[in-house]
Amino acid sequence: MMDRLLRRARLSLYLGLALLLLGLAGLLVLAWMEYLRHPGLSIVDALAVRREPWTSLAAWCVLAGSLVALLAGGVVALVEGAWIRRILVLAAVALPAYWWLTALGVLPATGFHAPDPLALARMLPLTAAITLVLPAAIMGALALTPRRELPPTSRMRPVHDQEERR
Repeated sequence: MMDRLLRRARLSLYLGLALLLLGLAGLLVLAWMEYLRHPGLSIVDALAVRREPWTSLAAWCVLAGSLVALLAGGVVALVEGAWIRRILVLAAVALPAYWWLTALGVLPATGFHAPDPLALARMLPLTAAITLVLPAAIMGALALTPRRELPPTSRMRPVHDQEERR
């Protein structure tokens, strides 16, 4: 039962990270194309030029991939991780939860009409990158790094000190 859950969570994690990277690569390619069309633009300004439907598709890939990677990585880290990984899962989920609650209209935001996650990501792209992409990468690292196995010990200490033996 748990092996099947872990296998499916790992597969979902890989798919989420792949979708996230695909979306980021798509946004970078679109920004580079706009930069080449208008050499006076910076890459950040070129990203603001939206070529529909490709920019929206790439942005939705980033949003969906980060959410899937975050949730699946959290499941893997919670099930098979040590206590420190479980604490880090809670910390890594806090910012994306706040962002998604704001994007879905549960929490209020000035100048934003919810529910529209894509509009919030376009309105505040740096915030979306910090609160979605970075925690998804941290969660992926937490879930994919191997757990260090300690060598088995008897946890017994000597009955007599070394000085008493002489």
